[in-house]
Amino acid sequence: DFISCGNLINDDGFTHPRRNIDSFVFIIVCEGTLHINQNGHNLDICENESLLLFPHQTHFGYKPSNEYYRIYSHSL
Repeated sequence: DFISCGNLINDDGFTHPRRNIDSFVFIIVCEGTLHINQNGHNLDICENESLLLFPHQTHFGYKPSNEYYRIYSHSL
């Protein structure tokens, strides 16, 4: 089932909020680097890379993205 999708653009030190949700989230980094921790593992997802966040696992930004940053995300 489709839940939501969106495009996030930020250039002033975005840090992903701490969450634990009940759906998958597929993220594509279009520009910049996403610094995220999923289930205790720090990950740096760079431009043109993607990440699948799993349901019921805590994820959060472990440090700010200090550059122009653009991602596309799709929850399902």
